[in-house]
Amino acid sequence: MLITILDRSTYFNVYNFSSYKDSGGTVHLFGLGVNDRDSTECGGGNPMATGTATDGSGITMTVTSTPSASVTLRNGEKIAPVLTTGGSSSSGGPQTDSNGNQITSTINGSVTSYFDTLSSTTAALTIDTTNAASVLYKYTSAANTTANVTASYITYNVQTAFGCGISEYGPIQNSLVDRITLPDNSYYQFTYEVTPGDTHTPHYVTGRIASVRIPTGGTITYTYQGGDTGQGIFCADGSTAGFERTTPDGTWQYRRTGTNPNYTTTITTPIDPNTGQTNTTVINFQGEFETQRQIYQGAATGTPLMNVTTCYNGTLASPCPGTAVATPFSQITVLRSLNGGSQSRVDTQYNGYGLVTEKDEYNFGVTTPARKTSVSYGSYNAGTDTCTDLSNNIVDRACKVTVTDGAGNLKAETTHGYDETVVQSSGVTIQHVSVTGSRGNLTTVSTYTTASAKLTRTFKNYDTGNVYQSQDVNGQWTTYTYGACAGAFPTNVSMPLSLSRSAAWNCTGGVTTSSTDENGNATRINYTTDPYFWRPESTQDQLLDVTNLTYASLTQSRGHLDFNGATPSSTVDVTVTLDSLGRANYSQQKQGPSSSNYDTVQQSYDSFGRPFKATIPYVATTTTNPTPPQGTPATTAYYDALGRPTQNVDGGGGTVNISYNQNDVYREVAPAPAVPLPRRQKTRSVSNSSTTAWEG
Repeated sequence: MLITILDRSTYFNVYNFSSYKDSGGTVHLFGLGVNDRDSTECGGGNPMATGTATDGSGITMTVTSTPSASVTLRNGEKIAPVLTTGGSSSSGGPQTDSNGNQITSTINGSVTSYFDTLSSTTAALTIDTTNAASVLYKYTSAANTTANVTASYITYNVQTAFGCGISEYGPIQNSLVDRITLPDNSYYQFTYEVTPGDTHTPHYVTGRIASVRIPTGGTITYTYQGGDTGQGIFCADGSTAGFERTTPDGTWQYRRTGTNPNYTTTITTPIDPNTGQTNTTVINFQGEFETQRQIYQGAATGTPLMNVTTCYNGTLASPCPGTAVATPFSQITVLRSLNGGSQSRVDTQYNGYGLVTEKDEYNFGVTTPARKTSVSYGSYNAGTDTCTDLSNNIVDRACKVTVTDGAGNLKAETTHGYDETVVQSSGVTIQHVSVTGSRGNLTTVSTYTTASAKLTRTFKNYDTGNVYQSQDVNGQWTTYTYGACAGAFPTNVSMPLSLSRSAAWNCTGGVTTSSTDENGNATRINYTTDPYFWRPESTQDQLLDVTNLTYASLTQSRGHLDFNGATPSSTVDVTVTLDSLGRANYSQQKQGPSSSNYDTVQQSYDSFGRPFKATIPYVATTTTNPTPPQGTPATTAYYDALGRPTQNVDGGGGTVNISYNQNDVYREVAPAPAVPLPRRQKTRSVSNSSTTAWEG
């Protein structure tokens, strides 16, 4: 925000930098202010300021009165963000990692081109907004042609009718996404909720999503319910109160109740094919942060299968302080119990950058941690057993990681040193700038099992951050050469004992096209014909056998390998067909080179989307909807509300029953043979380990 102030006869500008929105849409608050007042005047000026986000994300921002801003992530990556003031925006600058590698962009009218480290002249992605009704995303395909992804828009009359007793939104014409078309003309399709009670033709819409059709053909629909007026909205803030989400598998119901900041979300599943009932999950929130989750088999009554309590900003002695949840977090405690049994506990402590500094893990029902992990950050100095901060705002490099048991006995320790040697010049200038100060490149890593016994590996690095040489724990060196794609990818690896490996690359797609192992045997992957996506059309193994890959549609692919002579007598010919949600539905293998029969397995999914039935192989004569004959045996899997398997029934009637008693797991194979008695397997899970015993 810009404020102009008159100080007697002098004007100066004050710039307030309130927040930064990252690429995922999350807003990080800063509240930095600068001005361009002359420093020689009374009161002086404040042309620069630096601060850390208040949410514990570890993001820092430096701002100036020019005005400009530079955002640094905790890994040292620097971003020159777009500046927005009063509805107008500036163009952003490059993104630069801690080794000076850059992603840049250029703007030419309505076309923005993005360049990565592979080229400063050939764009990795171009975004064209020339057409007001669509946005065109362009990239180069494997066939060296331009592939287009088009996001098209339709103008809707948008008007709400939520009945909250305040002025409704609209009617106003807005452009909403209608379709996203992929290069092969498959597409995502979006529809929107009709305004309640609307009689217009075409209908007015509220702007809320009604359905999404995905490229493989499945459609997911949304209907909005609950809230203050039954329209799925809380009138106080306009947030969503409830909806139903229906997929080709089943319908999920979400309902939110409560008042700010304490809300409860209840999730009701589709009908379980095993129990014939829906399952319920109840989640409590304070603001946007989850405080409790209870998962029930069936209705939300009685003892839940699992109860998870999450507490914030407590201490080891008092993990759940009961105070209002607020960022940044210094400690998060998670308490978990199964079937009403004793609790396990995990305490995780954080520093001001949102990085873990300690993690204490407790088994069920005990008060002493089974494992304690401590982490410090910076670069390790072996001479003083200390960690030195890295410069350039690199704060996320682990220096020393120590694991002890509850009594403080050392179980493992790893130390990391960074930037201890001068980087090797790569000669790369494309999308690469020089760096002064820390880079955060690993140069030494030592692992300990006692305080004095250790194994050490060392590394030397190029100025791009790629490893130049690595020395193993026996003192042997491996050298890496990056001779492709502006030094981005390794082309040769020289190892001890005069061994080596090599690789070739397609720089446009950044994919491997061939690799040669230590014995001189080569494998190849060919990318030359697909005009849509970066999918290979063939592979060649070390025996020179070629597997041809074809893609009949977005839901079907085929791999075909003939071998054993000029007139092949054997074949590996596999076709995989996806269902409407993009999951493997049919897997088919041709019985012979000239055969028209396919050994086929059908995989189906339950109402939750989990693997449900898998048939034994059956013979089909087509790859188009090769449904199994009636009565084809299949293995069926059932689950509880936690997604744990409870029963597997094979095609011959054999059954494995699985039950859970707190943190114990019982597996029973049935039906039992006459002799011996059925075997009953008992597995006890103790936090991070398990023991197994056979009974019977």
